Amino acid sequence: MSQLKVYVASAGAGKTHSLTREYLRLALQKDFRSIQAVTFTNKATEEMKQRILQELYAIATQEVEQGKRRSPFFDELCADLHYSPSELKEQASACLRGLLLDYSSFRIKTIDAFFQEVLRAFARELNLSGGFRLSLESEQALDEAVVAVLAEQDTLNAKDDVQQWIIQLARELILRGKGHNLKAAIGRLARELKREDVKKLSTGGQLPSREMLKTFKRLLARRERELEQALLKLAEVVLEHLSTLGIVVEDLSYTTGGGLSPFFKILDAASELKNLISSERFDPTPKRFLDALEDPSTLISKSKAELRDKRALLGADEELRGLLLLYQDSINKISPELLSIYSMQDLLDSYGLIAEVDRKLKEIQRENNAMLLMDAPAFINRILSDRSGVNFIYEKIGTRIDHQMIDEFQDTSLLQYENFLPLLEDSLASGHDNLVVGDVKQSIYRFRNSDSSLLGKRVFDDFVNTHKITLAENWRSTPEVVGFNNQLFASLARQLTAHYADLIAEVAAQNSTINLEQTAPLANLFVDYYADLVQSVPSARADRKGAVVLHRYTLVGNEQPQDQDTDAYSDDEHTQVEEANCIEEHLLSYQLPNMLIDLQKRGYKPSDIAILVRNQSEATAIAELLEQASEELLEGGLYSLDLLSAEALLLSNALSVRLAIAALGYISAPNSKEALFLLQEVHHQLYPESGDSRQIDPKILEAIQQAGRKNLYEMVESIFSIYQDRLDAGEVIHQIKLLDIALNFQQDLSADVADFLKMWARRGDQYRLTVPEDERKIRLMTVHKSKGLGFPVVLLPFPSWELIPRTSSKQPILWCRMPLSLGEDLPEYVPVQYRRLLLKTHFAKEYLVESINMSLDALNLFYVATTRAKAELHIWLPDQQTSNEKKLNHLLRSKSGSPLTILALLETALGEELPCIERLLDMPLELPNISQYYWSNQAEQTDEGFVHLDQLHTYPIGERIEILREGLSYFDETNPRLYGSLMHYVLSEIGTADDIPQALLRAEGLGLMRAEHREAYTHDLNQWLSGLEQQRWFDGSARVLRELPIVGGGIDGSKRPDRVMIYPDGSAEIVDYKFGKSRWQYRKQLQTYMDLLSKMGYNPVRGYVWYPIEGRIDPIE
Repeated sequence: MSQLKVYVASAGAGKTHSLTREYLRLALQKDFRSIQAVTFTNKATEEMKQRILQELYAIATQEVEQGKRRSPFFDELCADLHYSPSELKEQASACLRGLLLDYSSFRIKTIDAFFQEVLRAFARELNLSGGFRLSLESEQALDEAVVAVLAEQDTLNAKDDVQQWIIQLARELILRGKGHNLKAAIGRLARELKREDVKKLSTGGQLPSREMLKTFKRLLARRERELEQALLKLAEVVLEHLSTLGIVVEDLSYTTGGGLSPFFKILDAASELKNLISSERFDPTPKRFLDALEDPSTLISKSKAELRDKRALLGADEELRGLLLLYQDSINKISPELLSIYSMQDLLDSYGLIAEVDRKLKEIQRENNAMLLMDAPAFINRILSDRSGVNFIYEKIGTRIDHQMIDEFQDTSLLQYENFLPLLEDSLASGHDNLVVGDVKQSIYRFRNSDSSLLGKRVFDDFVNTHKITLAENWRSTPEVVGFNNQLFASLARQLTAHYADLIAEVAAQNSTINLEQTAPLANLFVDYYADLVQSVPSARADRKGAVVLHRYTLVGNEQPQDQDTDAYSDDEHTQVEEANCIEEHLLSYQLPNMLIDLQKRGYKPSDIAILVRNQSEATAIAELLEQASEELLEGGLYSLDLLSAEALLLSNALSVRLAIAALGYISAPNSKEALFLLQEVHHQLYPESGDSRQIDPKILEAIQQAGRKNLYEMVESIFSIYQDRLDAGEVIHQIKLLDIALNFQQDLSADVADFLKMWARRGDQYRLTVPEDERKIRLMTVHKSKGLGFPVVLLPFPSWELIPRTSSKQPILWCRMPLSLGEDLPEYVPVQYRRLLLKTHFAKEYLVESINMSLDALNLFYVATTRAKAELHIWLPDQQTSNEKKLNHLLRSKSGSPLTILALLETALGEELPCIERLLDMPLELPNISQYYWSNQAEQTDEGFVHLDQLHTYPIGERIEILREGLSYFDETNPRLYGSLMHYVLSEIGTADDIPQALLRAEGLGLMRAEHREAYTHDLNQWLSGLEQQRWFDGSARVLRELPIVGGGIDGSKRPDRVMIYPDGSAEIVDYKFGKSRWQYRKQLQTYMDLLSKMGYNPVRGYVWYPIEGRIDPIE
């Protein structure tokens, strides 16, 4: 019976080994074309392919070629597949030969690549022409949409409500001291459209219209007034009742601060009730109120004997007790609803701007005949909405996939999973095995829509016949590292479970909207996900030695932390900087550099050492420190503190790249003083002998201006050519990378220099080089980048990251189901800002779920960090036994005692006496030499296998190799079908006869034709367009629709005529181009088009079948 195998692969458990074995098991008995394995990165894809090919070769040559590597799978596959050794080798050889001969059918690809394949196969169903563009640049598209929204406000099409939303956003920015960059602020809101839950609303047409939002805002305001008036009325009734009894404020215990304080506060804040109700400091039922509820006489002061009668009067006043009970009941119902309304109102204008950007984004995509890759899962989801969609997809992509293998399943998003779900169901129903592999403990990409609950629970709910296989052995790390992580994360998971169990119980007791029985299980997520935590070390590796070392340092500084609100944390940035300064003074200036040298003295190469940080600011601090380290530590160059970091690989840091960008800026704006100044500054760095002069030789400026007449790729190439004698030979790889970027941008997006510079301004600092490893350099990277890697030594200098972000700029927007019934035709989902106040609203459960998920993200990130170590793990912790213990405790815990950082949890875990830890403060460390060799910068290195480029040589475009993407058949000038396809494409690109040259250039750029044929093709096209009828079709007098679909009207799918001309008098003409023999079906097809246009109101409608090669036009009645 078919099964869905679910491999749970903790860190270092041999996931790739298991995947390779499963693929080989299938490929050696089935057609490899029917197997698909998907993962999430190109690097993982290539590594998987190489591993499979290597193993197939090793199996095919097993015990045949001396000295060849023996495959670890050979004996296991013989047993599983019931093959003799010779049969297995024969099968492996045949499979390897098939893969190499049909490599394009070797279906190991990224999940995005698979979705792109499906989208391109469905181009026509998407109503996109064959030349549509699938854009990966979601950020660029969102940026364009934001600019379009802002630009529209300066036109006659400006919308009053949109203007008000923008004005309100500007006010909020100014009030919060966040500047006035509206474009950036709206851009941050627009990124919500990248979230899958919001994308579903967009594709489902559920984002609200302007009118809907206007109605929603009015209804919320009306309900707000009703609830506030109810509270005010209650407060007035209570105090008026006391007045009728002759009781004045002076008679009350604590006057206005006693048991009736909520009523005085409500009436005092009548005009600003929102500020009062929303305040963390406002308690609607304080202890003195509850005392008065039990005994109203406690409201009267005991210190005055003359008030004894009034105390007795209130003690027997059942009406007052009833009013207090009514208030308690009312406030428990009104407060959650009122606070929910406030929370929704806070983001209503932002909601409108998000919806407006979404409308503009769709408009831009339609105009540019493009689709964003981030939209792909939602589209494929619609195709697969019924079972027949599975066969439809396989039919469109031209192959049937019987076996699906999904790697890194914990990083799969909900929509991606829902797209694979019917494919998996179909495969299992057909009797085929499938496989998913992942580890919920390593799910760290929730910000990219990954959903760890799919592997944690959903997949087991959806598939009854699952076979869970836990890979419990760690092949990466030493027993000391494995033992430490086993104990540490069991403790951390228990702590977080207990913390959230207490929090949920506390919230449920105060918020009637929370069902404790349904919500309490959420706290178990930590222990559930870490249930498969414990690993063992294989006996073959149990004798390896390692260490876990905790380094203590002292926090200094006299400033005491302020008592901060858990939501505001206005001093958060100051606190982080202060803490970083403490760390820099004690950790970075002494311990870390000495630690790195000590590791090298004990035999580790610099490349064996990885320093893992959480963000770029921490990486920068480390890099700056090591640059300033004493030269004496290096002992004359014997040791190294050089870093290989993302910063060092940034393309924008190369002088040659900065030169090219500055020159492009000058080409784009030759009259701009700023552009010239930037070019002069970079030029001066290449010509330092010019002294203080920043002037550029006029001949160089003229050459740069001449380069501006070429296309984008050649422009960059020419700039490098102009300065080639001055450019650093070590930056050739940077130049090649920039040329690749320019070429891809020119082909996929635009050849316009200004557009390229806009893209570079937005994304230039994200481009990095991929270079071979250098054993002289220490690795410095973020934890996210380290996932999937392992290093002999890992250093974690900053383990104090937060579980919950305290600054508002880092806190997410939650998209929640509308909790109130205010009427029909209102948004089904609403955005609310994540903040602790939500615990008192109808959104309390959503707040708890997000808090738990954020804490799980932080815990998983720490797990990924500590499990990268193969031999030694070093963690730096502040020494709590100092004069600054009060300050440290503030950094670690909130006012309520809830843990805010991983460091707080770690300190608690250490109190449980975790094993395998060396507590060492002095250096050198008394640990054994784990390596078998010492690294030395004097070691011999070979250049074998490397190609050295000292200069980037350029060639004129006419001398370059031409590539015809449609294959060698294009060299056959007698092929009429291909000639017709080419001309059909060119005609579809022509609006008027003036467009012929550009259309041919585009065809040439796509590899559809050769440059030497351009003149002949131009002659043919001009001749075809010279007839009287043709002149009218291409003279620009009509609105031309080229290959656009006609949908609706009761037709199945869509109809796509080649060319429709709509004239000002309401008449229309339809032309279909045909390059083969005349057929009667062509006339019938055109009559269908004409009938559809007539139904659309165009009259008269004329139709023609045009045979350009024959010079014949057949009019259709």
